[in-house]
Order: sequence, then structure tokens, then C-alpha cells
Amino acid sequence: MRKYAARVAGAKAVYTFENIMGESRPLREAIRLARVASQGDATTLLLGESGTGKELFAQAIHNAGNRRKGPFVVVNCGALPRNLVQSELFGYVAGAFSGALKEGSPGKFELADGGSIFLDEIGEMPLEAQVSLLRLLQESEVTRLGGKEAKHIDVRIIAATNKDLPTAVRNNAFRSDLYYRLNVLTIQIPPLRQRDDDVQLLTRLFMDKFRKSLGKPELEMSREALAALAAHHWPGNVRELENCIERLVNVACDGRIDITDLPQDVMADMIRGRQQKPGEAAMSLKRIQKALILGTLRETGGNFRRTSSLLNISRTTLYAKLKQYGITADTFRAG
Repeated sequence: MRKYAARVAGAKAVYTFENIMGESRPLREAIRLARVASQGDATTLLLGESGTGKELFAQAIHNAGNRRKGPFVVVNCGALPRNLVQSELFGYVAGAFSGALKEGSPGKFELADGGSIFLDEIGEMPLEAQVSLLRLLQESEVTRLGGKEAKHIDVRIIAATNKDLPTAVRNNAFRSDLYYRLNVLTIQIPPLRQRDDDVQLLTRLFMDKFRKSLGKPELEMSREALAALAAHHWPGNVRELENCIERLVNVACDGRIDITDLPQDVMADMIRGRQQKPGEAAMSLKRIQKALILGTLRETGGNFRRTSSLLNISRTTLYAKLKQYGITADTFRAG
């Protein structure tokens, strides 16, 4: 069954805690709790926004525990067709439904027997499947769709969501009894905007990764560009940052990435001053904004329409910033 699980379910965990990069306090606390979770079999609930690395944590927990030699099965609960959820998760017997295999088929939980199952987007699981999952958690047994015989299952459950499950419970979109069963060990994975110290570290790691994969020579990123990346909101978290750096490395010329090379949404955040920074950080942000505006004006030959378009801001906002920083035609044409 284990070889079948690996072939059918892609049941392999390749990442460990050493693959989780970052030194910020919120991340280190999440890793500490995950290491604690890995030493037992308690059901673990990972909470975090999209792109924060929930599956990376799940794999690390599996590989650090005593089930590391068993299968690691991933289920995206939000991607399963509603009419196939029960059969995909819990299997089915011969003749259970039209089109069923003659010999029946094991579900994801059977395939994970002896190992771990990662239920991603658990908040998207239909209510009828939640009932079956609750029974499995309570009795460690699974009954295939259309069958009568219950089979004992030894599996460690790691679930993850970016939803507010207590609110879903109040709205009758998620079973309260299942929520309490899942909420044994809860680990909050911080979004990248709460990991300011890690953005520059991850940026350099991703630059080196993509530079090597493309066979490019050493790349340098200006201090202003690094500071702008650190100040960005990153709604897509680490995944968004990685994609951003991949693009920058692909289009980089002359071995350097400058602030004017950054994506429009990053530049627009800088100009609009969305990231409110105190004291010295605020002064640094203003210097970066001014440098970005000047660099873009020089790039466009002083064309205000193109400059505002590149910066993804209105011309009214651009004029206000020019006045705020005392930028005149002589200023941006000078150098």
C-alpha cells in the first residue's frame, strides 16, 4: 500500500525545518511550536494566509517525527469536486456509483495509513465530508463509500486554513465539534509583512537561487531597492516575493537591480506611503520615495504621464509628491 500511496497520491515530504528560512521572532516562534508538534501525533492546525508556507511546515513536522518513513499525503480540500469528496477521501467499494472501478479504490486516508495526511484548505471541506472526518478522528476508522466494513486507520492529521474557522462555525459553515477536534495544537504562521527582518534575507536567497538556475553572473541589488521590498505589504507573502525576485533576476541587466526595476505595485506602495514607519525609518522611506520619483522621471525624460503610469499613481499624486520633495525640472534633468 505504501508504494501505491507514493505513486497515486504523490506521498512524499521533502522539506525539513532547515528549509524554513528566516530569523524574525514571529517565525522562530512558529518553528518552535512546530518542532514541539512533530514530537507527538496530536492533530495539528496550521493557520496562515496564502503563501506563508503552510505545506512547508506540514512537511517539516512530518519529517521530524516518528512517521517520517511513512507516506505523506496531501489533500487540497478546496480543489476536490463536491460530488467526489467522499470517495476521494474515504475510498469506495465496487459498484458504489456509476463509473466506479470494479475492484473499488482506497481513499486518501487509507493511502496515508502509517504516515501523515495534510488537509490543506480544511475550511473548504463540505459539511457532509466533515461528518466522516469527525468520525475518523473519534474512532480512527474509515468506511468506504458504499461499504459497511470499517477499517482501522493509523494516521497523523495536519490541517491548514487561511479562513477564520470560529466565524465559519458561527455561520454554520463549519462543524463546531470538528473544529474543537482539529484545534488541539494550533500554530499561527506569520505573514511576511510581520517579518520585516526576513525580507532582505529571503530576497538574497531567491536572487542566488534564480541567478544560478539561469546561469547568470553575480547580481547586486541597490540599498534603495532592498528597502522598498522590505517596506512592501506583500499580500501574497513569501510566494509573491519569490515570484517577484524571479522576474527581477530574469530581466536584470548589467549585474544590478535598482529601485526603478521593481514591479509597479511595490513602487506605488512606496510613493503612496502605505507603510507607516516611525522616526528614522520614516526619513529613510522619504528618501527612497524621492529617489524613486527622480529615477522614473529621468527614465521617461520628464514625461509626467508616463512617470505616473510607471509608478501606478495618479498625476495629482505625482504633482503633490514633486511639491513635497521640492523636485523641479532642473533636479531630475541634472544627473
